[in-house]
Amino acid sequence: QAALGCVDGFLKTFGARALRAPLDERQLQLYRGIYTGVAKDTTKIDAAALADVIGALFVSPEAMYLVERNERDGSLSPFELASRLSYHFWNTMPDTRLWQAAESGKLRDEKGYVEVVDQVIADPRARATLDEFFHEYWIA
Repeated sequence: QAALGCVDGFLKTFGARALRAPLDERQLQLYRGIYTGVAKDTTKIDAAALADVIGALFVSPEAMYLVERNERDGSLSPFELASRLSYHFWNTMPDTRLWQAAESGKLRDEKGYVEVVDQVIADPRARATLDEFFHEYWIA
């Protein structure tokens, strides 16, 4: 059971980052099932089974495409906002600070959102992304 606990922990951290939002119970069961279906011994970590889980995560629509599920009121979830900000300004996934802002709900209120956007834009990665955009648009 300890190995399955590690797999669940992996899914809740790495899996959530790969899929751009915390996994719901259905997703956890799906990826846990992939692991247990391949693992020869579920009492210890099976590297091949874990590799299959990682492969399944990376080919899921949530990892390959920007899937937006939206909140009940039609607005973007904090994790969708974090992904939009990070990919727009950094060309990469949300970092730990941006992920924590989504988890804490900071992106839900206007003041918190403005503060986070200011931090994202001030990050050197934003300048690199904008430089690349203008170079490709005007020079390349």
